[in-house]
Amino acid sequence: MVGEEAVEVGGDNDVLHEDDPAYDDGPAGGAVYVAGAWALPASTKAIGDTQYVAYTGAGPWNNGRNCGGGLLAGTREVGDFVKANFAGVTSYGGYACRRNTANSAELSVHGSGRAIDIMIPTVGGTADNARGDLIANFLVENAEKIGVQFIIWDRSSWGASRSTSKLRAYTGPVPHIDHIHVELSPQGSRRETEWFSDTGNAPPPPVADTATITATSLNLRSGPSTSYGVLTSMPHGATVTINQGPSNGWYNVSYGSKTGWCSGDYLDL
Repeated sequence: MVGEEAVEVGGDNDVLHEDDPAYDDGPAGGAVYVAGAWALPASTKAIGDTQYVAYTGAGPWNNGRNCGGGLLAGTREVGDFVKANFAGVTSYGGYACRRNTANSAELSVHGSGRAIDIMIPTVGGTADNARGDLIANFLVENAEKIGVQFIIWDRSSWGASRSTSKLRAYTGPVPHIDHIHVELSPQGSRRETEWFSDTGNAPPPPVADTATITATSLNLRSGPSTSYGVLTSMPHGATVTINQGPSNGWYNVSYGSKTGWCSGDYLDL
């Protein structure tokens, strides 16, 4: 779990992360696109675009004297909630008293106690989008209520302080395919936001549903369009588990041991 922290930079209420393209010391062209990276469903994107949480860094490094000593109460409560309510989470953590590796004069957000890494085992060496996307989408949709200022998951980053294109490709050396990096605002970490005063009515995590294949056979693809590769073919009458969607008419589903995308036109929902 290395340096996901950020420092403020000018313009568009944006932040520069050490792993973002502007900080990339790697080959020209940035990241290699990986099919199945975190992509917001249209409904989540619409809600996320209305969310705004100011980005707050962790302050100066000051030889570690500004470290918090552990996760703050709100940060830990969000971690506990996610672990208790979403399948696939093995653990969470992330407190570390260290410098911001994008700017060694600054303290890492991990050292402030406001950042956690939610651990989700990979599947075949790739991100488990069927489980991780549900968590990341929930955090996006409730960013203001909780106080979520920044998320990194499966080669994508989402910033609540961004005015446009809140979800962007993430090209750093740590692809975040086995954990979701979540940063809370100071208010969220202190349990001062709406979500903490009304946790009994907190929106429940999405629950997977099932559907039946109506086509003679239906391709399960690695992404939400016919331009993506075929993972397997699903026969007429097969039952699939819906994990996410729709995204432009496509659903993320699980069939047997495989998880991918298929057109909703051929699902009996």
